[in-house]
Amino acid sequence: MNHSQYSLPKNTLGAWLVHRNKTPQNPGLVFDRFVQDWGQGQDSEAKKKAWEEIVGAARKADAALLQQWQLRWQTTVKSAGARPFTMETSWRLISGLGSKGLLEVGFTFHRYGFPFLPGSSVKGIARAWGLQLLAQKFAQTGNLVKFDELLSLDEEEKFNRALAEDLLLARDEDIGLAKNFRSIFGTRGCAGNALFFDAIPVQLPKLELDVMNPHYADYYQDEKRKTPPASWQNPVPVYFLTVPKGSEFSFAVGWRKKIGKESDRLHGLAEKWLKAGLETLGAGAKTSAGYGYFISTGKVPVHQALPLKDQDLAAKPSPTQKGTALAGDEEKSRADQLILEIQNIKTTAVAGSINQYYQRWRDEKISPEQKRRIAEAIVTKVKEAGREKQSREKEWYKELLASLGFGT
Repeated sequence: MNHSQYSLPKNTLGAWLVHRNKTPQNPGLVFDRFVQDWGQGQDSEAKKKAWEEIVGAARKADAALLQQWQLRWQTTVKSAGARPFTMETSWRLISGLGSKGLLEVGFTFHRYGFPFLPGSSVKGIARAWGLQLLAQKFAQTGNLVKFDELLSLDEEEKFNRALAEDLLLARDEDIGLAKNFRSIFGTRGCAGNALFFDAIPVQLPKLELDVMNPHYADYYQDEKRKTPPASWQNPVPVYFLTVPKGSEFSFAVGWRKKIGKESDRLHGLAEKWLKAGLETLGAGAKTSAGYGYFISTGKVPVHQALPLKDQDLAAKPSPTQKGTALAGDEEKSRADQLILEIQNIKTTAVAGSINQYYQRWRDEKISPEQKRRIAEAIVTKVKEAGREKQSREKEWYKELLASLGFGT
């Protein structure tokens, strides 16, 4: 072996070479401290080999450590009154892509070496979904930043006055929902009642290598803006780690002070918003390209056996499970969530992401009425992006138009 592959102190290198091919491994530690040198003097595939070594380390991760971590997690969430549930990735998941690392592209590992979603990120997903719902109800979708600031005001009196002044036509039920939002997530100076825990893997997680292929590297790196995005530039592959499709994670939302039915209702609302956010907004990077979305498994994590009070919501069939026929308010709610997601696609991202929404529309087991609403939303978004001409010859677009009663 060429030991110059590693830029490490002599004694550290010796210890690493002894352990390098043994089991178990900690892929997070390899990623942070023991990456192969891919700089000058190395072959053109050196960087890819460094990534592959991390993927290989993940295959040798410590199953016993994961089990002990799961048991500690179970004990912790149980003490906070949480009702754990699992969700699985509908495609690949990238967490921490923008963080710094030895390979220039980041990834979020727990100190034990497993991919996870930090509790702060989980809370952010639930909060973002709740904020969007409220912004729709208050007709504030065009000014989310200001609306968020209003919801985050510390003093209740200032909050009520701001609502009265800025949102004159607000309905009482919507004002009540805004107060629920503040109770769940808190304000700038006061913590919310909901406790969002780290989302951890259910089984020993695998890692997969993915790649971006920027064709105009010279154009992007030219700070003086003199280089055009021309076809003669060579693509430069950028590798990154992902968690594969079908990977299950355990989620849990606790509550600080359980006092009566109102606390139970708000606790349930926090869980509902988290699930909707994971299904609709996604987690991590590149969600506009289809990464990071979750679907419900309808299961309680296998590494826990918490007795659930009242009705076991987690055991209900998920509205996103394949082949499940939705009815009444549930299927309308599902359609509403998907339509909102389509409406939130940036016009610049339509070309690369709209097809995934067509596929979701095609696979949905819902009534023709709700199918039509979703199809209308997709066609409208295509037109908004100015891509109707390019799409008219596509089979998927023809199918959408035909479902709406239009020819192509």
